[in-house]
Amino acid sequence: MIRKVLPVPVLLVSCALALLAGNSAVSAGQTLEVLLGGGSAAARLIILQVRLPRVIAAAAAGAGLSVSGYLLQGNLDNALASPGFLGINHGAGLFVLLSALLFPYQAAVKGLMAFLGALLVTGLVYFLSAVSGLSKTSVILSGVAVSALCTAMADVIISLKPETVADRAAFQLGGFASLTSASVWMAAPVILTGILLAAAFAPAMDLMALGDETAGGLGLPVRAKGRICPLRCAAGRGSDQRVRNNRFCGPAGSQYPAAGLSRQMPGRHSAVRGLRSGLPCALRYSGTAGGISIRDSLRTDPEYSGGSVPDLYSPAEKKATGIAMIALKDVTTGYPEGTPFVFPEARFEDGRITAVIGRNGSGKSTLLRAVAGQLRYRGSIMLDGKECRELSSAERARKTAYLPQFLRSANMDVQTLVEHGRYPWHGNFRRMTERDRELVDGALERTGMTAQRNRLLTALSGGERQRAYLAMVIAQDAGMILLDEPTTYMDPGMQESFFRLMRTMAEQGTGIVLVCHDLAQSFSFCDRIFIMDGHKLRASGTPEELARQEGLLRETLGVGLKNTGDDELICPWAMKR
Repeated sequence: MIRKVLPVPVLLVSCALALLAGNSAVSAGQTLEVLLGGGSAAARLIILQVRLPRVIAAAAAGAGLSVSGYLLQGNLDNALASPGFLGINHGAGLFVLLSALLFPYQAAVKGLMAFLGALLVTGLVYFLSAVSGLSKTSVILSGVAVSALCTAMADVIISLKPETVADRAAFQLGGFASLTSASVWMAAPVILTGILLAAAFAPAMDLMALGDETAGGLGLPVRAKGRICPLRCAAGRGSDQRVRNNRFCGPAGSQYPAAGLSRQMPGRHSAVRGLRSGLPCALRYSGTAGGISIRDSLRTDPEYSGGSVPDLYSPAEKKATGIAMIALKDVTTGYPEGTPFVFPEARFEDGRITAVIGRNGSGKSTLLRAVAGQLRYRGSIMLDGKECRELSSAERARKTAYLPQFLRSANMDVQTLVEHGRYPWHGNFRRMTERDRELVDGALERTGMTAQRNRLLTALSGGERQRAYLAMVIAQDAGMILLDEPTTYMDPGMQESFFRLMRTMAEQGTGIVLVCHDLAQSFSFCDRIFIMDGHKLRASGTPEELARQEGLLRETLGVGLKNTGDDELICPWAMKR
């Protein structure tokens, strides 16, 4: 709490000291009098026309650069990342030279040209990297190539017009020496708008720190957010460059479009850290350090609009009648340039634990991803009687919780992670209700993570991290839970506790579908088994039904299974040669 509150008075004190500093002596009393509407004409001129605009410019630029810088560094998973990684600075500098060449007597054009240059370079890097899949590596390599191109073109301009060197040097140095109040009042609102837009989507960016699959499972439209983010970042960045004709902040403002571009990629850590820091970069210019929690200050207090999606049957009724919550019919899905996966027919019912087993690469995870809406498909996937592709991301997440195989160690604590399970019910402008807190606390207790709620995910072991993510999907309160190898890193005792928890939830009406490589556990704890082989669903049935098909088991799994009948064993089913 102190870390969030303390930076505010520190920043205010720093701004006050900045108003008192200068070549002209203006006392603290005179400064206060001017701020209250009085004071002499000379004091008013110094404070209102010179010092106050510079303080506001420093705070606004620092806040904007702080947010965009955290976005960039988080998205690239590199604390040292800078716009130079992507050639943004070189693009802005190149267009400053072009403005000096084309409009030598119009200094005001430089800011606009620098802004356009940064945006064009951002678009070019995005286009080049998108051709090869938009990975972090392709983005950085594209940035290096574009940076080299911009540098070469700048050298050509300088060789033709040596006098333009002064313009580029002034651009690179930046500063507030010739800053005017008019440019500040034009730029500051746009910077603030960019920060507010980023803060408004802070919960969504927090989810993106968990990875695209996890974020998608929580109802975040990942592709749409990826397209919108560059616009948010570029808006704030544009305001920085708008005052570039006054050498405002130098090339550092280029982080805005760079952050927008990097947001398109997988592999980012929590971008919200920048929002929580608020105005830390302002200290670089006004001489302070600290920040405020922007996300917390922007939370609204709307009526809780969550709750269960209307359904014709209760979980108990579904279990009794055997109505399938998820039904697949003639589904074909897969990945680009790969062999398609075929699922002729499958049903996942509430109140049952279903295991999906098979060799590596047989299509187990693909089946779960298709059902969770992570993959495009042909055919029909019905979710509570509605076609899956016709549901919105939030509607799907309210019905089906999905936990992927690979879980990120995002820089957030366990409590925050589990609270994200309530995202499908609230969206970005959410406020935890008493019901939400009960679900979060209950999920932490059921997974044995209550004592770990304040620890960072980066400080957890692999098994503890799996239990934390499991608590998140339990807090999601969906009717069906899809788990991809959920016990990989759990110790034997926790694995047994996990299956007991799954059995309790199934008896309460929740449907459980899990991918599992432990055949003994699958046959001992699950109600039905699906066997994948050769990119196809080969067989399904109860453990007893499949165990009698020993030839099929040996063909698809390489081993047979036998029920020992020993009630003292945790897993009475055992593999046999």
